[in-house]
Amino acid sequence: MLDELLGRLMLDIDQAEERIRCGDLAGKGRVLGHAMAVVDELALALNHEAAPDLCANLQRLYGFVRLRLGDANLRVDAEPLAAARNVLALLREAFLGAAPGQRP
Repeated sequence: MLDELLGRLMLDIDQAEERIRCGDLAGKGRVLGHAMAVVDELALALNHEAAPDLCANLQRLYGFVRLRLGDANLRVDAEPLAAARNVLALLREAFLGAAPGQRP
């Protein structure tokens, strides 16, 4: 499930970059709004009681991604999306390494 959500976030980022390049402000806003909602859901799903340190670190990463998505949306600039994509790619790679048998 996490792999699918992270993959969807990365797809949203790709689509947002395309919308920015095309000047489709409404489409950019819609896609980035969806991406932010997914990040919020990921953050809400964290179980801080079960793994407080891990959850605190993930919360910070999700906050960083959300800030980059917001920057891209407000500035109509694709540059902050690269940083968000990099964090998500590393997180996805770590998840797949920790959960053998998950599809890439």
